[in-house]
Amino acid sequence: MRIDEIKIPQDPDERESFLASYAVELDHQKARALGLPRYYVKDGFLVEERNGQLRKIKPITRNPLDEHH
Repeated sequence: MRIDEIKIPQDPDERESFLASYAVELDHQKARALGLPRYYVKDGFLVEERNGQLRKIKPITRNPLDEHH
């Protein structure tokens, strides 16, 4: 989808948020097309996605004293 084919919000805060998320989605599409991995947090784990395959890399916690290894 091209940027001139979508409706961009007029409110400056909404527009900034929308364009940032749109840029991330375009980057993810490019990474998928090139077969590069994507990294994100899902269900409390850092996850690597490559060619549709998910791999849990490391548990993510907000508690620095939590000892998951």
